[in-house]
Amino acid sequence: MTTFHSSLAIMLAFALIGCSEKISDEDLICDPSPGMIGSALGSLTTTSFDQEGEVFSCIHKWAYRLGRAPGPNSEIAKATVGKCRVSINKLLELKVKEGIAAKQPLTTEAWQSSLQGFEDDALTRVVQGRAGNCSIRGQDQK
Repeated sequence: MTTFHSSLAIMLAFALIGCSEKISDEDLICDPSPGMIGSALGSLTTTSFDQEGEVFSCIHKWAYRLGRAPGPNSEIAKATVGKCRVSINKLLELKVKEGIAAKQPLTTEAWQSSLQGFEDDALTRVVQGRAGNCSIRGQDQK
């Protein structure tokens, strides 16, 4: 009788596994939203950490949205960074202020490196968005 119950439990477990939601190709390719999309931090942003979250949210949103347009990936990535320029400039200005306060000024090289990093992130997201036909928000964020 114990063997029968064990067999029944195993069969039930396999049945439940077979009915569970499968991971789609989009879930494997697309990044989830960083969570700030559509929020306007504006004057509430007080640190570069907060502003950096806003920048990555902007890049995520616009890279996935603009990635649907025709054209080379690099052009779409540049357009994405251009769309997020205000947020990026606010972030870099905050980093300059924080650097001055900490007596560690932001160098021109660091500034350029940051801009290149944002463009690289945008390019990655454009390619992801095109490969996975990604939506701006994850399934649970609609």
